[in-house]
Amino acid sequence: MQNLLACVRKAVTHRLPAGTFGRHVLLIGAGTAFVQALGVLAAPVLTRLCSPANFGVMAAFGAVAVIMVLLATLKLDLAVPIAQSGECRSGAALHPRNPAPTFARG
Repeated sequence: MQNLLACVRKAVTHRLPAGTFGRHVLLIGAGTAFVQALGVLAAPVLTRLCSPANFGVMAAFGAVAVIMVLLATLKLDLAVPIAQSGECRSGAALHPRNPAPTFARG
């Protein structure tokens, strides 16, 4: 498994130099694909272990958890990376693309 990962890493590093847009897109896409594949691979195990009622409880808990995280963070997880390097990061909460502007102290 490590040989496969080393081979893929070498191919990506050779074709896409560090810091390029294409490499960043590939990294995000590969991470998303990996997580989706984990979910697909875990589905048969979860269907053997859990009943349909348990899946319903898990879905309800997941929905509530997502809503609570959105309310708790006020989408600031998206605002902080938007700030330019010279700007104060606390001012990123007031960025126009932030759907829930807040006043943060920095």
